[in-house]
Amino acid sequence: MNYGQSFIQQLLEFLVNEKPDAKENKQFKFDAVIDQIKVQINLSDFDKFSFVIDRIEICGLDGHRQTITADKLKQRGELIVSKLTYLLEAIQPVELDAHNLKLLLRSRSPENNQTTISYFEMLMEATGRVSLQRYRYDKGEETRTPVPFHLTKDVLIKLINDIVDVIRC
Repeated sequence: MNYGQSFIQQLLEFLVNEKPDAKENKQFKFDAVIDQIKVQINLSDFDKFSFVIDRIEICGLDGHRQTITADKLKQRGELIVSKLTYLLEAIQPVELDAHNLKLLLRSRSPENNQTTISYFEMLMEATGRVSLQRYRYDKGEETRTPVPFHLTKDVLIKLINDIVDVIRC
């Protein structure tokens, strides 16, 4: 099943029928469940070719907590790293919380200028939940804030499919 394509079709129907004004609302959320997979996206803007995404979260709804080990979670992290080669920056595992079974991944080579560092952050959980967000760290203020990132429709479809493949493995 092409989860990404199914999600995009539902998202586009929502955008056509509901006509949300991202500029007025600053952000809107859309989610859909496709064959026991929930995909949720927070958007800042969109056009017919692409989306400005604040956050994307995908999780399995199999009715029970997946029982996986820290080693299995680490393997899933390695698999997602090998698949997500098309993002603005490649990601890599940063920290494995073996007790809570969570894996944190971040951009391998973040965008770094004189005042800020921008990077992707992905959190993978043993429950099958995966979230992706982009952050900007202000070096002067020593604070980080979420920032939107841009994906074309085709890249978003591929991203959803790749994450679902990893959740299902």
